[in-house]
Amino acid sequence: MNKADLVDTIYDHSPELTREQCALVIDRFIEIIGNSLSRGRKVEIRGLGTWHMKKRRSRTFQRPSDPTVYHVSAQNIPFFLPSRSFGKELDEMEDFS
Repeated sequence: MNKADLVDTIYDHSPELTREQCALVIDRFIEIIGNSLSRGRKVEIRGLGTWHMKKRRSRTFQRPSDPTVYHVSAQNIPFFLPSRSFGKELDEMEDFS
């Protein structure tokens, strides 16, 4: 599912909203989570999960076909941890296709 599919699904379940309003809700939701994470705050939605930032340390690597050693600097990455109830629901699903 991509963002357009999510907007369509919300639109189908909320006849009082227009597609543009549904898209605006999704945009603001993503914006608020991003702003909170960029300030170092954790975002928790009960029944869904938690977003937080993880520090990825710097590292070096070398491709097997190339003798050059590459350096990747340390960076912060967003991380999502599903809640137990959400994870259990996903585990109980039979088919993901």
